[in-house]
Amino acid sequence: MKHELAFKKTRSNIDELQRAIELLESRYAAETATAIRYDKEIKGSVFERIDAINKRLSYEEVLKQRIKAIQHEIEYSYYLLYQAENSVAAALSYRHADAVNLMYLQRQSSKKVAETLNCTPQWVRTLCKEAFDYLDQRQAKVSKPTIA
Repeated sequence: MKHELAFKKTRSNIDELQRAIELLESRYAAETATAIRYDKEIKGSVFERIDAINKRLSYEEVLKQRIKAIQHEIEYSYYLLYQAENSVAAALSYRHADAVNLMYLQRQSSKKVAETLNCTPQWVRTLCKEAFDYLDQRQAKVSKPTIA
């Protein structure tokens, strides 16, 4: 179940990234909501706003690095599902690969995936389990590609 844990981690990272992006957007909106005044009376608040902007910019840089790392995880996941010579789609079926993709990378519920694939939620979980079992069995044969 090593691959299942890796896909769960990728799903969690995608969720974390979405929350971080929303936080950045709210910080940016707070910065632009009011005009900065340069009156002597509120000089301290100008520096506080500039400091907040600098903190957001620093956080954006950290987030860009995190996005790049998560993108590599996602690309590798798609590689395992669809592109590798012995991918899940090639060895089992596109239905197996699609079930994992929709559940873990697209972050859909098993009910929604079942509707999309026209099957039951239990069958979706079975497809995912079979895909992860296959990936675990072939892991020793496949090396991780370098993705630029």
